[in-house]
Formats: sequence, structure tokens, C-alpha cells
Amino acid sequence: MILRKTRTTTSQRTQKGFALVVAMCLLVLLLLLAVGLMSLSAISLRAGSRDAALQQARSNAKLALQLAIGRLQATAGPDQRITAPASQHGQRQQDHLTGVWEGWKWDGKGSTPNWDQEKSKRFKGWLVSSPTPADTKEEKYADGEVPKESVELVGSTLVTDKSVRAPLVKLGTDEAYAWAVFDESQKASASISKKEPTDFASSYDQAGSAAGYGFEAVKALDWSALADEKTDHHKLLSTGQTTLAGLAKENLGFHDLTTDSLGVLSNAAEGGLSKDLSRLFDSSALPSSYASRFLYSGGDEPLSGIPARFNGANPLPSPDPSWSILQSHYRAYTRLTGGDSPYFDAGVASVTARPTAATQGTQLLRHKAFTEQQIAPVIAKAQFVFSLAFGYNADTLNNMYNDGSAKKSPPEQRDEYITWLVIDPVITLWNPYNVPLRFTGARVELYRIPLAFRIYKNGTLINTEYTKLTNAHTVEDFKTRQSRFYRLNIQPEDGTTERILAPGEHVVFTAHNHKMHGGHDYNLTGVTLRPGFNPPAGSASSPEIGGVTTQNIFVNSSGISSGKDYGKTVRTIAVKAGDRIQVEVKAQRAGVDNFKETGGQEITGFLKYYLGGGNVTRLLGGIELDYGDREEELLPHFPKEDLPTIVVSPDIPKGSTAGLNAARHALRFKEPFLISTFQEKTERDSRFGSRSWLNNSPVNFYASEGIDQTEDFAHHQYEFKWEAMTDWPPNSPTIEISNTGNRGYGGPGIYAQSGVEFATFASLPLAPAHSLAQLRHAPLNVGGQLPLTAQVLANSFAPPLLGDDKVQTAAGNRAYLDHSYLANNALFDSWFLSSAADHPALPGSDKRSAKELLEAFFTKGDALPNSRFRPHRGGRDGEELAEELSSSEDAYEETAAHLLVDAPFNVNSTRIAAWQAFLGSNFGAAAPIITDGSLKLDEGDNLPVLRHSHAASGSLESGSGSSGTDHAKWNGYRRLDEDQITKLAEEIVEQVKERGPFQSVAEFVNRRPGSGELARKGALEAAIENAGLNASVLDPSYGLPDGGNTADGAPGTINQADLLTPLAPQLTVRGDTFRIRAYGEATDEKNSKVKVWCEATVQRVPEYLDQTDKASATASSPVNQNFGRRFELVSFRWLKPREI
Repeated sequence: MILRKTRTTTSQRTQKGFALVVAMCLLVLLLLLAVGLMSLSAISLRAGSRDAALQQARSNAKLALQLAIGRLQATAGPDQRITAPASQHGQRQQDHLTGVWEGWKWDGKGSTPNWDQEKSKRFKGWLVSSPTPADTKEEKYADGEVPKESVELVGSTLVTDKSVRAPLVKLGTDEAYAWAVFDESQKASASISKKEPTDFASSYDQAGSAAGYGFEAVKALDWSALADEKTDHHKLLSTGQTTLAGLAKENLGFHDLTTDSLGVLSNAAEGGLSKDLSRLFDSSALPSSYASRFLYSGGDEPLSGIPARFNGANPLPSPDPSWSILQSHYRAYTRLTGGDSPYFDAGVASVTARPTAATQGTQLLRHKAFTEQQIAPVIAKAQFVFSLAFGYNADTLNNMYNDGSAKKSPPEQRDEYITWLVIDPVITLWNPYNVPLRFTGARVELYRIPLAFRIYKNGTLINTEYTKLTNAHTVEDFKTRQSRFYRLNIQPEDGTTERILAPGEHVVFTAHNHKMHGGHDYNLTGVTLRPGFNPPAGSASSPEIGGVTTQNIFVNSSGISSGKDYGKTVRTIAVKAGDRIQVEVKAQRAGVDNFKETGGQEITGFLKYYLGGGNVTRLLGGIELDYGDREEELLPHFPKEDLPTIVVSPDIPKGSTAGLNAARHALRFKEPFLISTFQEKTERDSRFGSRSWLNNSPVNFYASEGIDQTEDFAHHQYEFKWEAMTDWPPNSPTIEISNTGNRGYGGPGIYAQSGVEFATFASLPLAPAHSLAQLRHAPLNVGGQLPLTAQVLANSFAPPLLGDDKVQTAAGNRAYLDHSYLANNALFDSWFLSSAADHPALPGSDKRSAKELLEAFFTKGDALPNSRFRPHRGGRDGEELAEELSSSEDAYEETAAHLLVDAPFNVNSTRIAAWQAFLGSNFGAAAPIITDGSLKLDEGDNLPVLRHSHAASGSLESGSGSSGTDHAKWNGYRRLDEDQITKLAEEIVEQVKERGPFQSVAEFVNRRPGSGELARKGALEAAIENAGLNASVLDPSYGLPDGGNTADGAPGTINQADLLTPLAPQLTVRGDTFRIRAYGEATDEKNSKVKVWCEATVQRVPEYLDQTDKASATASSPVNQNFGRRFELVSFRWLKPREI
């Protein structure tokens, strides 16, 4: 039975409104408390031999407890609630009070909200007793001093800061009670045992879902005893018992440590239980209700539609990603092969060709190229080297001798050679992923570069009119030159059928055969590119020296020969040893092409990229780049003095070749003068500096810049430039290629002195994700539409194209979206990952099906891969439950009803020690990495912070990697020591106080749109910056005017999503386990006060109070709508004064 106080209070005026609340709560809680308070009744009956005053005092304390539970149920029972301490807003008189607010998150629509007002108007009350209960429903109540008539509920023996006092509520003239409720989710849990991973599989699991708290990382208090793996922490019943585990009494902290904390997987922002992505994504096909759904809109119509483009343009998809693309990334592990040495087979069958310009409407919205992750090497650089070559060609020379355009005598002035223009294509393919790619072939079609040149011979200008590259053809070929392209057939090394690109590896492919402009051979059959470069070495040159040649180097816009030498019209020039040849270059378009993809106009640069070879290729994307009226500025004019002077070598054979072989032999003596480069943005070598690995996603296969994409080029993926080239490798700028593996350079730079051979940008998972933050590698911004936000989920930076106060805005017929804000809003709170999914075998584990995992979990108590979940069968049979959750199509809606999170962490906590332990959850753990294609563990001290599910190098702090710090910075991971964790925890608490209370997890993760610093980045990101965690990694000389650094986003820099990866599964903004301290007093016959204290722990569970509503359903009964889910009494004890 419920113990009830029968004496009538003398203060009817004070209690008038409160009595109704109490009565309602008691009625609602009748069933809830029946079982728990039967034990309390038994305790009361056993106390019958004691004096009446003690009995009465205990009755009053139990009444206080009942009222506290009633108030807790009424305010915090519904899902749409959050809890936070009064210390959220700095020092308050009563800063340990627990407050309750209604949950909420801004959907990004309309004007930016007044964040402080949104919080204040949703305040529900402080969980503390008061003789005037209405006062505790005012947020300002915590600012006032505790009334004089109050009692200490948490004393100085348990806290190092202020004790906690609660106001007394009088019962007549000689009795009183008091109570206060404390949220256990704001503390570190001492009852959870953390096991260090011993193999790759367990390390991989823990990298995505931390197994416990990092007590070793708590520097202010010595909690290292709690890190002992041998201690059975789960047996601890109270924080006082932690002394039995070796914790010194002075390091106990009532507000920092708990032994009771379980969390319900509910959506604090919108209500209802969270849904399980593990079960939704475990099947190869999405349920029909999600197959056509978009992520940001949450419906079958996207938040923003397909942007209109000109006729013939490559279509862009809606910027709102589909659920299918997210699932495709999640399930990418099913596309890997190789077992313990995994790789992805990036063959033509693995990708879908981009839609044609005619694709529209639903077909375009749901095109597989945009709903399935396309995995292939990325074009890091596409370069074209321009050279002059000289050699003997009997037919041409004889004709020139005959018409006087070449000098035949005297012998010392005899012209012995003719001149060719040589085009050397150089393609650097990059594997941006953390697993090897098997590459078998690709094709690039280069359409245009606006190169125009003039040539000087011994100081004399040969052609007054610039020759445009597009026009450098024979008279006959000139007529059919429109819309031609250089066909570049990219293949593995000769004699092989594949090239394995290691994680992050850049490989340079150059021409290994010769093609001519004549007959459009360069276009019809194309040039074969293979890894490595065969430099000209005269007679010792490789037979595979390659390039495209034309001797038609003086051609005007009508196709007529335009050079003058010896007073004669020439199409090429005859030269002799010792002649000095100079070139002058400028940007000028031929104006002969009308490519449909570029709006019927010539542009600065245009290429297409296909995966596959021979007749079986699929268009992956391309680069369309138009500098428009800035072309002359950005592609500067090079007068002859700024380009190398080429002296014709006397070593060139005379009369040794003839006919069609002449040009091929001349390649052995080619001399460069210019290199033009399409390049992805880098830390050090970009004209348009940006945070390219955050704001200019480097893994998009299609990039359109200029034309109808009029944004500044700092916002785009690629740049185009040209530079004087004075020599062949290893001199620079040139074809940058290493001496090992024919590798190129990227990451920090494109040159050998500025870049690295390996730079790992994105993860492909080896197993199902456990953390929403692991999905930050999903290509949610896949279409190539600005802003090109990368590492979307779990990060939050203000996109440069949007104002800080917006998350979506119109840009002509397109829309700019803050992808991170919208993705975080869509997934955090509403979704979680149970890890109950089919898991492949990893080193140290066997293959495990979802059904096997669930059966062992519910029937044997075995842990799921995310070991922080605890079973909550709700009276169901374990085997039956496992069968249902592993086979039912709507299991993703039911899983949360049968799980509880062990030791969730409330981000509204302001306890620095608790944050230290939480942040340090994986302290001392080995990190999963891949080296030489094999999966391994990387041991180390301190806290590993990884960008990738498994890193491609060791930690930056260890200095590991073939190229030292730069290699680790762009491939490895970080390890933070106790001092860094402490500083980070301090800065996080500052952010919590400045921004809180967070009314949803999404709000905690997201920036706060508006003005000022809070609008520019999320709370954790701001704390990382303020703690200086990246100061030693970032070169300040590459800082940006508007903030940030061009290296931001490199794996060796820590960002918010890195921290969240192992922690996100435990994040919450509300407590579900509460410790209640209650007090009762009475007066004995001698007029002395008899005082008693008690403590109880109550737990919210997935079941509603009124169980006519299914736990997974939306509350429909009035009781459930008002009071939410049931609280159950977990423990009760009387406290001794020394325990207060």
C-alpha cells in the first residue's frame, strides 16, 4: 500500500493548490509504487518498537519520497523532456538543483529563433521541495538563496563544493519534510567495467562504441582505482562502496560519480522511442516506406527539388540526400573482399553511369548514381605538359628545302630537323579511402584547354597570330576538329591486369605510347597511360616513351599556315643544332565548339571521367571549369622571357628516321615549356585557399565550376592553372612522381616538397556502424552541388556560402543547404544503432548474424557488439523476442523498447571530472589500423582519437609513418594525454554553460544559427579550438581570413565528429535514472527534533504508465500523454547522518 500522511497541515493556504497536484500524482502512481512501497511499509511495521517520533519522522520522509516521485513522474515521465543542473548558467545560489525542460529542436525553417526564449518558455520546474511549489516552476528560482528553513540533503562529506539544501515543508507545527532529485546521467558511472580490446575485432567495436569510462584520464581526482579491469564494478551498489574498489574517500564525488544509471532510447526532441538504424539497414533492400524517402525532408519529396540547368547540362540531383545513399554507405562492408586483407574491387561493374541530360523528374531523383555510393579512384590531378621536340623527317624537310622555308646550305647553316608540339597527358588517380582499391582501368576524355602560343626562332617571331591548340591540325583535319577530345586510356602496368591502390595512395599515369594529331588518332584510338613516366633520354629513351604530337604548329583561325620563316609561309619550322627556340603563351579560346554539357560554349577546361576500359566504360563524372572573364587573370600571359629557352641539341640523329616514325623518334628529345594542371585543392598549393577537406568535398566525381555555377572558386573542388616548366623530373614544377611505386603527391600539396604520397580522406566500413558519427563518411552531398560540405554527419561548421543565421537559403534556381545541420537534425535523437546486425568476420572474431547476436543477448546475457546495451525483455521470452527483432520488417521501430543504455551521459552535465571520464572512455586502448594491406592493432598510451574506422597509419604523436609528421597528419590519428583531456573537458563545460541547456542531442551536436561564435560551430568543435588541440598540427601561415586553416579536416586534426565517434551511442540530454534524497522530522515528547534521511533510486523504463499504449507507439491515452513512461523503484535505504 502507499504510505500516506494522515495529519492535516495547518497551512491550508500554502498547500491549497499543491494538494490537488499531490492527489493526482498519488492516483497515477498507485500501481507504480505498490510493489516498491510494500517494502517501505514492511520497514515501518518493523519499526513499531521504536519511539513514536522516529516512526513519525520516517513516515514524513517516506511521504516526501512519494511526493518527489510523483513530481518526477509528472515532469520527467514524458519522452519530450530534458534534464539539466541549475549550474548551466554559471554560479547560482542553488546550482545543484535538477531542472526539467521540454525537449525541442529547430527545424531550420523560417527566421532564426531566439534560443534563450525557446528554452525559458519550455521550462517545467526544479525537482525540489518547497512550501510554495509554484515558485519552483520559475526558472529564476535557482538564483535565489535557499530559505533559512531548509535541511542539508548532501553534505560536505560527499562534495567538494557547495552542499545541497532543500526547503522544509511544514506539516503542522512540529513536523516537516524535504526532498530533492538528482540526475544520475550527469555523472560518470563507476559500476561499468571496461575491458581493453585484445584483438582487432574488439578494438574495431570499441572505436565505434566505447565500452566504459576512462577513469585514468581524470586528473583532478585520482579515480585510477576504478580503471582496474579485475574489479567487478557492476556489483557496486552505491558510490560509497567505491572505496572497496580502492577509491580514496576524498575522491568520492556525489555529483561526479554514480553506480546507477540506465537510459531509455527515446527521442527527447519529438517524443517516442528512437528507431534502430541497425535493423533498418541490415537487409539489402529498404522497407517500402523508406525506399523513396529523403533524409532531410523525411518524406518522399525532397526538401529542395532538382535544380534547373540549361539544356544538355549534366543534371544535378536534389541536394537532399536519399535514405538509400545512407544505407549504401552503411552496407559498404558487404562489397569488400579479401578477408583479413580487405579491398574494394573498383571495376566497371561496381559503379553506375551518371544520368544523361534527358533524365528528369522521379527518374533523376532516384537515379542509382545518386542513391548508391559510387566507389572508385578520384582524379587528384589531370595535367598536360607541352613540349617542343625536334627530329629528322625527310618528307617534310625536302618539301621545305624545295620551297625555301628551310635552309639547305651552306652546311654550317643547314636545317637538319623539323619541330613538333608534344602534349603529354598526366593523370594522378587517388584512392581516398582507408581500404585498398583494385583498379583495372579508366578513361579520361580531355576536351579543351585554352592554350594559344607563339614561337620565336633565334629571337625572331615566327607567327604573329597566336596558334590555338584546338587548331593545330593538318588542313584536312582542321575541318573536322570540332568537339574532338584527347582519349586517355588509363591502364595498370604493362603485363598486368590490375593495380592495387593502397589506402590514400596517389598513382601517376603517363603516356606510354605515341599518337598523332594527324587523322585524329589521338581521339579515335587514344593514348595509353600506365603508371610511371618514361623521360626523354635521347637514344637511351624507353621504347614506351609517349605523347601526342603535331607538326602543325602555325595555324590561324581559318586553318591556313600562319608562320613566316626565311620569308616563306610555314606550318612548322626547320631547325638546326644550336638554334634557340622560345615560346610565348596566353589563354585564348578557339571558339569552334558548342558542347551541350557546357551550355554550347567553350570553357576554360573540360574533361570527362569513365571507369572501365575498352568498349565497357561508365561515365562517373568529370570537370567543367570556366574562369570566364577572369581567365586572363588566372591563366597569365607568359612572355618568352618567362618560359625556358630551348636550345636544339646536337645529339639528335640526322637522317636516321623517315615518314610516320619521325615524330615518335623525336619524342626522345622533347623539351618542356609549360605544364597545365587541374588539381584538387590542397593545404599549401591552392590559389583559392579553403578548408578543402571540410568545405570542398574532394571525393565528388563531378565538378561544375563557372558556367551556371557562379560562386567564387574558393567554394569549388578543382582549380586550373598553368606554370612554366623548365625540365623533366625530378626538377619542379614538373611531373611530380616518386621513386617508389610511381606515386604522386596530394593532401597538403601537389609537389614532392609540399605533398605526401598517401592521404586518406574517407572510410569504408569493415563492419556495421555502431555510432551515428561513423556515418560522417557517407557521401550525403554526392551530386556536386554547392556547398560541397564534406564529413557531414556529427560535424557542424557554418558553410561559407550561407549566412551564419541560416541553414537553407535560395540561390537563384538552386538551394544552399547546411548539410551538417540538417543531417544531424534528421538522425540524432530520432535514431540509434543497436549493433544487432549481421557482422562479418574480422581478425579475432567469427561471422555473427543478427539473430545469433540477439538470442545470446536476450537468453544468455551476452553483450551485443556495442557492449553498452542491456536487455529489457519486458516480460517477453528471450528466444521469441530475438526471432521477432531479427526477422520482422518493422523491427527497427521495436528494438528500443527492449534495450537500455548502460551509463548514458547527459551532455547538460557541468561536472568537469565526469566529462573527463566520459571523453577518456577509450583511454589507453589500442587503435585499429591497416598497414601493408593487413589489419592490425596499434598500441599506445593515452586516448586514441580516430578519423577513420581504422586508420591508415600510426598516431601523429608517435611520429610514425614513412614521411614523418606529414604522413601521420594526413593518414593517421591522434592520442590525447590527461592534460589535453582536462583542458578539453573544461572548455566543454564552458560551452555547456554558454549554450545550454541542450533540448536535444541534435542541438548539442549542431551549431546555433544566429550571430556570433555560437553560430559558427558546434559546442564540441568550439571546445576543441579553445583547448588548442590542433595548435601543434596546423601551420598558422595557412590560416584563412575568415577563420580556420587550409589543413582543417585532415585526419591528424581533431574535429567534433572524431570525438563523437565512440561517444555518440551514449549521448543523451535527459536522465532516466534519478537518485532522490528525502528528509522527515518530528518532535518527541521532550520537544526534541528527530531527523531522518532516506535515499531511493528510481528508473524510467520503456513501458508507459498506462500500458494500453504499446511502448513503441506514440502515447495516445491521456495518462500517457501527461505522465509518459513509468518510473520504477530500484532501491531504497535509510541514511545515517555521516552519509549525508
